[in-house]
Amino acid sequence: MTILVVDDEARLVRLLTTMLESSGHRVVGAERWDVALAPGPYDAALVDLWVGGTDGRDIADQLVQAGLCRSRVAVMTGDHSAEAGPYRLFPKPFALAHVMSWLASRASE
Repeated sequence: MTILVVDDEARLVRLLTTMLESSGHRVVGAERWDVALAPGPYDAALVDLWVGGTDGRDIADQLVQAGLCRSRVAVMTGDHSAEAGPYRLFPKPFALAHVMSWLASRASE
């Protein structure tokens, strides 16, 4: 599975990339949203709620509308009162096991 990780925190991008790659996934990490839209397509995407002043839900919408990622999009945030709209929400900090379970459930779609 090819997974996009977008977060302006480079440390989190590196951590998620390492963890997901060790589970056999191909990961494209980006710290800027405009870089994230270029390579695609992706089987899944994890997008921070705010990336350099841009709403991650808007990034997710663009990924879906451009056909770069269908419905396998999740929004990550430290704001536990935030809403993710139609996307899966992962409040930070989150357990990688929750992400892996979400990805596994999406693999059959």
